Amino acid sequence: MPSSAAPEGISPVRRWIPQFSGESSSTSSSARGSDHDLLGYEETYETAPYTDHDVSATTTRRRARGDELSREASVEGEMKPVRLSALTVAACGSTAGATAKFVVAPLERVKILYQTNPNLRFSWTSAYHTMQSIVSTNGIRGLWKGYLMVLTRIVPYSATNYTVFDRVNTYLQNSALRQHCPAELIRFLSGNCAGASAVIVTYPLDMLRSRLASDTRGEFSSYKDAVRKIYASRGIRGIYGGMYPTLCGIVPYAGMSFMCFETLKAKRKEMSGSWTAFDRLICGGFSGLVAQSATYPFDIIRRRQQVHGGRAFPGKGVIRSLVEVARTEGFRKGLYKGLSVNWVKGPIAVAVSLSVNDAVKEALISRAA
Repeated sequence: MPSSAAPEGISPVRRWIPQFSGESSSTSSSARGSDHDLLGYEETYETAPYTDHDVSATTTRRRARGDELSREASVEGEMKPVRLSALTVAACGSTAGATAKFVVAPLERVKILYQTNPNLRFSWTSAYHTMQSIVSTNGIRGLWKGYLMVLTRIVPYSATNYTVFDRVNTYLQNSALRQHCPAELIRFLSGNCAGASAVIVTYPLDMLRSRLASDTRGEFSSYKDAVRKIYASRGIRGIYGGMYPTLCGIVPYAGMSFMCFETLKAKRKEMSGSWTAFDRLICGGFSGLVAQSATYPFDIIRRRQQVHGGRAFPGKGVIRSLVEVARTEGFRKGLYKGLSVNWVKGPIAVAVSLSVNDAVKEALISRAA
């Protein structure tokens, strides 16, 4: 940006931004990238480069290269960042995902049973009776049937989901794209990338989890037995059956979840200057509620294709399958069948996952500082 645009090299926009201690009023030529010079603006930011934990303001752009900038620690009188490695970020996400899935596993199993059986009419009374039936047949452990498979899926899924979002979002928020796109859109796109990456990495495990959770007749004696029988009857397409509707549902779901949570987090900090555990739970729960409601019909199609394969919607794509369910079963009792369970399960899962992830990070950062 030409120096004549504002005194002391400060852009007109920056005049409206509060000055923070330690900020420089101008940016040296070494802080500019050649690609930014071609566009005609300085490589500076009114606030600190985006990170998962926004903790300081600076005028110099810093990129996240495999480490997460999370908090400033005082070292020899200077404020230097305490960084968490990408592996640590992934471990935090895995712990959060496993905890959240354990909490909601009983509700998840009941929901899958209703999603995959068109003849079952959902109500909270019938859901309670279904849980009683599971307990009387298989014991209390029956409510967590398939949880081991959930763990084998959720650990890599959450690790991929949180890490990809963190890296992509940090990069895009600190790139030239930020000058042309609102932060909310970048968060949404970053969440899309995170969700798609996590699905591609872990989909076969998700399919096995659905088959085991919906198996009330003892068709599969073990995970190995399930893989053998599914592959023998349907081949590789059986292992990846329902992946397309899964992507159609999870990509916007992840995008909306991250976008809502990060936006609410920024607004809350702006309004009150605080960010408590209660704030995390409320914002995480609301984000999960919005995302679940918007993408739930795709979850119906995904579950039925995973469990019933080609027999679920023979010769139909995702859109035609959605139309078929709405026509034969209705909008509320078909496309949104069991949604009220998700209105309980989804917000709880998202709130627990985000809160545990943040708490584990804070503990690790405190030790490092």
